[in-house]
Amino acid sequence: LESCEKNAIVISFGDNDTYPLWYTQEVAGNRQDLRVMNYSLLGTDWYINQLRYKVNESAPADVIFTPEQIEGSKRDYVFGAPYLSRYNIPNNPASLFDQNKYHDLYTILKTVTASDDPRYLVGVDEGESLSTFPVTKVSVPVDRELVLKTMQFNPGDSIVSELKLDIKKSFIQKNDLAILALIAANKWQRPIYFTSTQELEELGLEKYTRMEGMSYRLVPVESSSQQGGIARDISYKNIMEKFGYGNANKPGIFYDEENRRHINSIRAAHAFLGLSLADANKLDSARKILQRYDQMVDITNVPYGMT
Repeated sequence: LESCEKNAIVISFGDNDTYPLWYTQEVAGNRQDLRVMNYSLLGTDWYINQLRYKVNESAPADVIFTPEQIEGSKRDYVFGAPYLSRYNIPNNPASLFDQNKYHDLYTILKTVTASDDPRYLVGVDEGESLSTFPVTKVSVPVDRELVLKTMQFNPGDSIVSELKLDIKKSFIQKNDLAILALIAANKWQRPIYFTSTQELEELGLEKYTRMEGMSYRLVPVESSSQQGGIARDISYKNIMEKFGYGNANKPGIFYDEENRRHINSIRAAHAFLGLSLADANKLDSARKILQRYDQMVDITNVPYGMT
């Protein structure tokens, strides 16, 4: 949470990543300006509907779909363009769109996926039809003036005019639709973070995320490598000033399997930032980041070879 800017949306993946965040907000009262959203629960109508309301200090979020459009099992999953192009479907919705062109994401969600227009539906059983997301390529415009005011960039960054997302999924589930809707409707007004990036690759989002400590921010900069996708100055400040290590620097502390997994994530944050700083020829800062970890985590508690 401390790696995130004020009033951000934070999308977490899995219960183990989410409940500690909710605990520290609801019980300890920390960072109540942030809206932590659980990816798994975004597959349910009641949870998406909760996003329409203010919680603590966090403002409502626009999810594009109306409560009626996501009610119950409606749009639990929709047919993606890879599925539609695989079969000889009568009146195939994919044939209505140029598959080589990037289409506006907000428009596709609002006017196609959310629509009950028969042109955009595919019959599955007698009398039953499913909605579609009939394009593989979608784009999100970038408000350049706004992001230059609200984001910090690395020297030499090239800000793109739009995010170009290549959707690889044959079936797009409700929670994926919710993430896409939140991004499209947000229009860069609030920072959006993820606790992990591996789930984002098939939505085409991974290359537009950037590490800022222990979280990954959606940014209008395309990255080709994990080391490139790091906000160096922000991550350095967060790690050196905000990271907590518990009792890891006291000899004799036992780390079970789950806690080894988490401290490996903390170690990885130091390592990736150190590599990025070294690539940028900031050797002194890279050395300090690595020394910080070694000072705060006793090697007898968590040996480098520990799996």
